[in-house]
Amino acid sequence: MTEHGEHILALGRNMLVIQEQIPSLKHSRRPPARRLRLGVTELSALTWLPRLVSAIAAAHPSVIVEPEVDISPDAL
Repeated sequence: MTEHGEHILALGRNMLVIQEQIPSLKHSRRPPARRLRLGVTELSALTWLPRLVSAIAAAHPSVIVEPEVDISPDAL
């Protein structure tokens, strides 16, 4: 087998291992983490954003909020 063929064989084996793991995810009780990326201005970050992040965390514990704060909407 060529070096390229061995590489493809290794990838195929990895794919089979992953395929065997997929059904177990269906029975997992813990939902996967989700990301919520928000672009906000400084004023928003200083006023209502903390309350929003707290409310999201309380209602959806598996959500990771990633705020991006900048001085103007054009910079986001």
